[in-house]
Amino acid sequence: MVEAATNHPVLHRNLVLFQSNRLKKTYSDFVKSERFKKLTDFFFDDVYSPEDKTERDHQFKSLYEFFRSKLGESLTRGIGELVELNDLSRELDLELLDALAKIRREETFDEKDYEEGYRRCENYKVRVRQIEMLGRSIRYFRSLAERRTIGIVLKTVLSAASLLGGRVVIGFLKRGYDAYRSVTTEEAEEFVRAVEERERARLDRIYRRPKWESLPRW
Repeated sequence: MVEAATNHPVLHRNLVLFQSNRLKKTYSDFVKSERFKKLTDFFFDDVYSPEDKTERDHQFKSLYEFFRSKLGESLTRGIGELVELNDLSRELDLELLDALAKIRREETFDEKDYEEGYRRCENYKVRVRQIEMLGRSIRYFRSLAERRTIGIVLKTVLSAASLLGGRVVIGFLKRGYDAYRSVTTEEAEEFVRAVEERERARLDRIYRRPKWESLPRW
């Protein structure tokens, strides 16, 4: 479970679980599809899960040069952005946590409280950036999957990365590679478009942007 420097650890755990469950509900059509099972399992269990990713992100940062020499500059750039996305998401969670703590004196909250806290943070543009980065991160794993040699490279560097303390991150990349190899390019793009469109529609509805009343309640 994600822990952070906060005076509200229980509220924080509830927030992370709330968001994880909300994502599974928003993308229930993909979750229920056998065709997308490996992809959604990876997305919810690895990329956007309530588990603590501190160790993985530390490994990404400490092994950056190692990955660049093995995977190349273009693919390594995606790793760096994934770490940046996690850092940004953590910061936004802490902002939202502070807002929720002011709304609710208890450790629990409902969806109405959550969305009110979201609005009070007044960080719409940063949230848009977060969605854009999420879309690029998903496409990054598809770019790995389209290079057959990457699977061989990941297997080859597993032992070396383990000696350097990178087993967690190599396992993560390998699961992502396998997940995106399980779908076609068109199916992967269908999923990432759904993520971008639904998250943006939800953000616009919460912030009551133009036509927000007609937007779906994702």
